[in-house]
Amino acid sequence: MKITWHGHAFIEIQVAGKQILIDPFITGNPFTKTKPEDFNPDYILLVSTL
Repeated sequence: MKITWHGHAFIEIQVAGKQILIDPFITGNPFTKTKPEDFNPDYILLVSTL
């Protein structure tokens, strides 16, 4: 398992050949140098505060 924090609330988890993105704030995120094209996630989890 590999867990990577990409800044803000954006976390990437790689486990068992799967890629999971949690709250993928990529464009405009000053803490990451990644681009949306850098990812091919199997799952995307979004957190909402209502």
